[in-house]
Amino acid sequence: MTPEKVEWAISVSGKHTKEEIARACKVSVSTLKRACLGVTFARPTKKLERETISEVCMYYEVHGLKKTQELYSLLNVRSIVESNAGIFKPRKVKWKDDELIQLALMGGLVPLETQAGVLNKGSADAVRTTWHRRFNISPQDLHGMPEDRADFILKPGYPKTKFVNFNLCLWCDAENWLKENLPVEIAEGIRTMARFQRWLFKSDDPIWRIEEMLEDIESRKWT
Repeated sequence: MTPEKVEWAISVSGKHTKEEIARACKVSVSTLKRACLGVTFARPTKKLERETISEVCMYYEVHGLKKTQELYSLLNVRSIVESNAGIFKPRKVKWKDDELIQLALMGGLVPLETQAGVLNKGSADAVRTTWHRRFNISPQDLHGMPEDRADFILKPGYPKTKFVNFNLCLWCDAENWLKENLPVEIAEGIRTMARFQRWLFKSDDPIWRIEEMLEDIESRKWT
């Protein structure tokens, strides 16, 4: 531990437990105790104040675990949220229909952090939660198949669209390159996704709409 961290740990030792201080300093309890020999730390209290619990849970719902833990560094945020999930009803981030459509358009083509910036929804965790709750699908699977999957399902020579760090066969392309004798469920599933993709982008050839969207997002330099 640095001298600054040791000095800080000693200054708050009367108010916080050794576990809380070690978590905030990002060291083990044994390391903390060796660095602060002879220091008496506060004993654990049975319960946090209800106001503090509400504050932590509400901040977590909007900003996610990482940022909440950084703000409340002396508390075990994960434990607080999980322990109070059935009691406290956290504030929800409301999504409008047009925002959900924009989220679907970006899918796995745009990083979650950037999606959060474009839609002004706080954090990547808030966006990830919405993906699972509202779409029940991974954003990476919404617009097509990666090569390692497409190789088993599509005929050789199928078209690939190159994005920043991966190649993807869009559903609208994939439906025309299906191998013979595929299980009906797989073939129909791909055709359904292709119809959805044409509806979503309002185009029979959505690659142009996708490129326009990505260029627009890049021009705004979302981070």
